[in-house]
Amino acid sequence: MIERLKLTYLPAEDRLELCIFAAAPNRVHRLHLTRRVTRGWLEQIARIVELSAQPPASAQPEARAAIARLHHEALAAKVTYAKSSGDDALQARAAAAPARLVTALSCGRSKQDGRWILHFSLAPGEAVSLALSAETLHGLVQLLAAQLQSTDWQLDLPVLRAPVARAAEGVMH
Repeated sequence: MIERLKLTYLPAEDRLELCIFAAAPNRVHRLHLTRRVTRGWLEQIARIVELSAQPPASAQPEARAAIARLHHEALAAKVTYAKSSGDDALQARAAAAPARLVTALSCGRSKQDGRWILHFSLAPGEAVSLALSAETLHGLVQLLAAQLQSTDWQLDLPVLRAPVARAAEGVMH
């Protein structure tokens, strides 16, 4: 069971660090995500944010995006966020865990219980998988969007942007 997730940007490493604090085995995973891996993750997140919202298949792309964005905002608002963990024991656990480089990432949904699955591939034959509720998934997406603002990667989540009003058809002077 996940106790806490922490996502930060490490400027010296030019990587995102995802710390996963597991309550049951009292374990911490420190996963480092490069710009390349994060770019691929963003493409998958856009897809699962829309899948989570379940917009009608007949909806126009702009409507689908608006539904996905509003659904995301509603679920992300249910999550409890903190500026800092403030817990020295958690910080010590994180510092003691080795940092591991994520080489690939995949996202999906469990057919059994509907939970969202994030699968982080590490060294050959090693992986960490997370099963997340919809609220936790959208909370992590919100953390990711916030951390991308502190990088110079010029990456964002288009699905979370407010829709841009289209210009009226006609001539512009």
